[in-house]
Amino acid sequence: MTYSPLIKADGIINNPDRKHLAYYIYAYINPFKKLDKPVKVEINGKQYIFMYEVFYIGKAVSNSAYRMNQHLAEYLQNKNRLKDKAKYNTFTSIKVNMNKLKKTDEDVIKYDLPLTWENYKNNWIIILDKLEYDPLEDKTKTKKKLEELEKIWINKLKKYFKLDNFLLNR
Repeated sequence: MTYSPLIKADGIINNPDRKHLAYYIYAYINPFKKLDKPVKVEINGKQYIFMYEVFYIGKAVSNSAYRMNQHLAEYLQNKNRLKDKAKYNTFTSIKVNMNKLKKTDEDVIKYDLPLTWENYKNNWIIILDKLEYDPLEDKTKTKKKLEELEKIWINKLKKYFKLDNFLLNR
């Protein structure tokens, strides 16, 4: 059973069909930065309790997980390192810690810490929230709602986590 970086989340989308997902907010979690005490956040009447550090919040409009996984893919392909320096430094830290782990380490088993990037992608990049897409609504209006939802998430989480400056300046 996979250990979730959230211990409770009323709104989290469990086991989403990542191939048919659109208009969502996602987070990158650092599995090697367990918090001293849980961070509790309430957004739109839903409670989320984080056990690990969030280092990036993003939004996506596509009908796939492409955008959600793009940052990790760019890191692995050695792209855009100067543009997103803080995010890539965090990925490098995660990589260093993954390389130190062994399959038999107690924490690996207990918390399902990633030994591979595939495991990281599937378990530590999480979908926090999504908008219901109304095909009759103008896509520009839906994108605007998504941008507003992303700002809500960033403003709530920046109180507890050091988020990428790029996010804070949007």
